[in-house]
Amino acid sequence: MPIPLRFRAPFRADQFYYLNFLSIDGLLLFRTSQHRKVFIKNCHLFLHPFATFWAYSFLPNQAHLVIKCKEDHLIKEELSWIPYRDRTRSMLSFIKESSSELFNSMMERQVNRMLVSYVNSYNYMEERKGGLFQKPFRRIWLSDMEALKEAVLFVHTCAQKEGVVLDYRAHPYHSHDEIVRKSSALVDTQSVMLLFESPETYRLAHLKYADQHITDLKQ
Repeated sequence: MPIPLRFRAPFRADQFYYLNFLSIDGLLLFRTSQHRKVFIKNCHLFLHPFATFWAYSFLPNQAHLVIKCKEDHLIKEELSWIPYRDRTRSMLSFIKESSSELFNSMMERQVNRMLVSYVNSYNYMEERKGGLFQKPFRRIWLSDMEALKEAVLFVHTCAQKEGVVLDYRAHPYHSHDEIVRKSSALVDTQSVMLLFESPETYRLAHLKYADQHITDLKQ
């Protein structure tokens, strides 16, 4: 069954996106803490030059990210630090001519490189072969600040919605607490907290969102 177009939004500079990575047939994506560390490391390695991170959550068979693509000139500056031999064809094309089509191609390529790298590491550690992720990965364009807020809330509470935990606050593998502590190896915690205006509104927004989903499921 083809993925709806809303889950295949083209990447554009200076825009926000929700990314969803699902495993094939419910395979476990994260068996150990080392797997999660590798995934975060790959996010930073492959995507940090091109985007900032606003939220993440890792469930047994899926991963969720909220990102903001950087502006063209910032990405070109980042690319200037990458050795020529390590630049992909899409990077080289983007440096010469920064069109929206090339930007989308480059971002898609980087996300897929990140996923392939993780699969290779996972397979080596687990002594297995084969893929892990459904293709293509899903991404939704977040058109305004309200959509961005909802994406952050969804990512942080999805473990509760999926029944992984009874209370999203008990889930240890998301960025919710990192943002409160203003300390994260991946997420731009300051920008996220500014989005919600204060720690208290951040806390209350999550509680309200989680409670609403529980009510929806019971109806």
